[in-house]
Amino acid sequence: MEKLFMLVIIIGVGIISLKILMTWFLGSLSTIAKTNTNVNSNHIEYSVRSDDVEKCYLVIKEHFKLLLQSRQLSRRDMLAIRDYLYKNVHEYERKKYKNDAHAIYTMLKANDLTIAHLYAIDEYLKKILNTGDGKNEKTICKN
Repeated sequence: MEKLFMLVIIIGVGIISLKILMTWFLGSLSTIAKTNTNVNSNHIEYSVRSDDVEKCYLVIKEHFKLLLQSRQLSRRDMLAIRDYLYKNVHEYERKKYKNDAHAIYTMLKANDLTIAHLYAIDEYLKKILNTGDGKNEKTICKN
C-alpha cells in the first residue's frame, strides 16, 4: 500500500513539474515571437498616394455618398463597383466588411489604386448621376 501511495505521489509530482516546464517553455516562445516583431521606426515604409489620386478619391467619395444617401445607387451598381475594386485592390484581400458600402469606402482608400482605376469608377458614378458625358461637369479625375 505504501509503495502504491509513493508511486502515485511520484507520478503526480512528475505531471505537475512537466506542466510547469511546458508552461515556462511556451511562455518563452511567445516572448521570443513578440520581441522579434518589434519594428524600429527607421524600417517603416510609408506609402503615400499622389495629390491627383487623393483629389480624385475625394470627388469619388462625395459622388458615392450622394448616390447612396439619395438611394439612386442600386444593388447591382454597388456590386459592380465592389467587384471592380476587389479585382484591383490587393491591400485588403482578407479583410471582412460590414456591408458592401463599407467595402467600397475602405477599398477606395487603398494605396494600390491608380488614377486610371479611380477614373473608371468616377465615369461609372457619373453615368448614374446622369452626367456621364463629362461635358457638362468639370472633372478632376483624368485618365
